[in-house]
Amino acid sequence: MNKEEPFGLIHDTEKPPRILIVEDENIVALDIKMHLRKYGFEVAGIFSSGEDLLAHIDEIKPDLILMDIKLQGTLDGLETSRIVKERYGLPVVLLTAFADEATVQRAKVIEPFGYIIKPFEEKELRTAIVIGLYRHRMERTLRYREELFSKTLRSITDAVVVLDTQEQIEYMNPVAESLLGQPLSKVQGRRFRDLFALQSAVLKIPTLRYNNLHELQAEGKVHEVELNSSPLVNEKGERTGTVIILHEVTEQVEMEKALHQSELQLRQAQKMEAIGRLAGGIAHDFNNLLTIILGYSRILLEDPSVNPQVRTNIEGIQQAAFRSIHLTRQLLTFSRHQSSEYKTVNLNQLVRDMEKMVRRLIGEEIRVILSLDAEPADVYVDQGQIEQVIVNLVVNARDAIEGIGTIFIQTGNLTIEPGFSTVTGPLKGGEYVTLSIRDTGAGIPEHILPNIFEPFFSTKETGKGTGLGLSTVYGIVKQSNGGILVRSAPNQGSTFTILLPLQGKPLSKEETAKTSSQNLMGTETILIVEDEEYIRNLILKFLTPYGYKILDAPNAGEALLICERIQEPIHLMVTDVILPHIDGQQLYRRLNRIIPSMKVLFISGYPKKILLEKGLLEEKDPFLQKPFDLEGFLRKVRSILDI
Repeated sequence: MNKEEPFGLIHDTEKPPRILIVEDENIVALDIKMHLRKYGFEVAGIFSSGEDLLAHIDEIKPDLILMDIKLQGTLDGLETSRIVKERYGLPVVLLTAFADEATVQRAKVIEPFGYIIKPFEEKELRTAIVIGLYRHRMERTLRYREELFSKTLRSITDAVVVLDTQEQIEYMNPVAESLLGQPLSKVQGRRFRDLFALQSAVLKIPTLRYNNLHELQAEGKVHEVELNSSPLVNEKGERTGTVIILHEVTEQVEMEKALHQSELQLRQAQKMEAIGRLAGGIAHDFNNLLTIILGYSRILLEDPSVNPQVRTNIEGIQQAAFRSIHLTRQLLTFSRHQSSEYKTVNLNQLVRDMEKMVRRLIGEEIRVILSLDAEPADVYVDQGQIEQVIVNLVVNARDAIEGIGTIFIQTGNLTIEPGFSTVTGPLKGGEYVTLSIRDTGAGIPEHILPNIFEPFFSTKETGKGTGLGLSTVYGIVKQSNGGILVRSAPNQGSTFTILLPLQGKPLSKEETAKTSSQNLMGTETILIVEDEEYIRNLILKFLTPYGYKILDAPNAGEALLICERIQEPIHLMVTDVILPHIDGQQLYRRLNRIIPSMKVLFISGYPKKILLEKGLLEEKDPFLQKPFDLEGFLRKVRSILDI
């Protein structure tokens, strides 16, 4: 119990007030107790000394104390009352047979809630107690409201200025003093307009949400403030002054001005994201179709009975499908759902494959000249990401050219020393393949060159760029252990050169054949779960010639029946991630309870990244993205079974 949490803040009228009697004469104390009970009060206890009272007050929790001034012990009633008031804030009504001037003066200092001189009437006692309880309750209520009001005022972060009818300052709160740079004592009685220059802010950005924005100049500083004013009126309705509320929004306004440009950029990015989601969905469906086209064309090409003319036609179909794979990769790169898949890529061939798309991107007025001189040109990269780098740089070059112009795309080889400086940082020494994209555009001013790779930084007009292109290029190249060089000057065009580490000696045809002829045979039992019939049959045709025993199911229900009925072990389940009514991971968990030793390979036309984002896969899950070739599929199956 303490002063901050006193007994009886507001008395519960359903319970009788608890009165504590402190009286050194036992007969008097019992008489008071009888009177109190008669009037419906509860007597919480009787003590004869201040020491006893203070020792037990925490346990008793009274609502009011009747205290005789003369008590046993070293503490008299006045000193005990002072301690009770300071520690607990409880109301005390003093009882005394003495009313000399000295006692009265001491009692005034303590400010008791009542003062009764013995002997007293019953009604006098009852009245003193009732008034004391009521006064205590009202004082606590008033104190509570004052504290609440005070806390509220302290929590207000706005500046409040009160003016009289002559617009002279009468009051300012601390926030106003801080905002205006002067204390109230120095400005009280002076006209507000004479001290502070206040004018409507001229806004160039209409999207700001402030309706009454002003610029306030005080002490040499300019503040953006939202101003609201209201008249002060008396009970007669007469105007007595004005209260001004100044809500400082300087930081918010600056942030909103800065964010306005970002909002325009993000709006464009959101459009790109929406188109990207559509592109990702199209790529998924297209990958399923490509799996069928490539798989069956491969099977036909291995059939010795196919005549040469038909074989040529099939090879044409296969080549078209391979080019379509690049298209789906570009769609997935555009949608930013392509997961990183590093492999050896011939940079010259990649540029050739992208040539038609590049020409469509830049239009007919701009020429494209290829000079693919790198030899060798193998780099270890994510092909989709490097395609994105080329697209971004080509689009930037196109936008830098006004009207007719030329874009040069060149590859080459370069040997550098350790610590070679690039935009992305120093590189390791060694051999690199270079990719340069040069334009005949306006060039980049020297003073902004250091900023061009920052996210959302753009030199293009509003609405014509997101400011994300070069920052994406920077991230991809750095992740690929490469570097970037930039050379540009006004009216001399720009050249962006990408350096990528040269991959080791490429595999010869003989080595490739040797790798492809590795032992991919097996005798294990494999369950195929795929709702697309042509893909299911294709996988069956892939696996059967290599000695595997195949079970297949078009849906989860049939897969479950197979696992419940089969007597022999199933070593591996190959399942599409997206199945009717259930996903592949959920199916595997169910079947794994029946056959704990069964392993799994998940396949899908979606890249692993988007499946992870949707919670359909876990990072550790074995996964193969469609379309896949025969050797790649067989190697994946064999590697899982051999674990």
